[in-house]
Amino acid sequence: MNLGKKHVLIADSDERALIALEHLLEDEGFDTTTAWSTSETVDLLEKKSFDLMLVADHPPELNCEAVLRKAKSEGRHVPLLVLENKPRHPFAEPYLMTLGARKIVHKWKAEEVKKAVTGTLNSSRGISVAGSEKVA
Repeated sequence: MNLGKKHVLIADSDERALIALEHLLEDEGFDTTTAWSTSETVDLLEKKSFDLMLVADHPPELNCEAVLRKAKSEGRHVPLLVLENKPRHPFAEPYLMTLGARKIVHKWKAEEVKKAVTGTLNSSRGISVAGSEKVA
């Protein structure tokens, strides 16, 4: 891993989305690691250091709530963006923010994802406190 590059963990059980996000972020100059399931994501989080996580929510394969709870319980301070495929219930965003998510972004809107990733990394400089403010 190049120490000058930010390292992003991308977790999504949709292969097309995972590949598209990986290419998008690598083209923007980020190092990426990918995961397909909740258990794989949590395992990677325990073993490696990341500057940011992008986690989709596709129960039962991938559950961003479980990842958020695990990161919070271990005191990990990695900013997390939730990737959505379709709009969530209005109560979902505040709930996920209380668990430590920074923002919810539509995974198929490349410009929105890039803006959220760069905005989060620029505002936090790779450090976040779970439950902190959203990124505009």
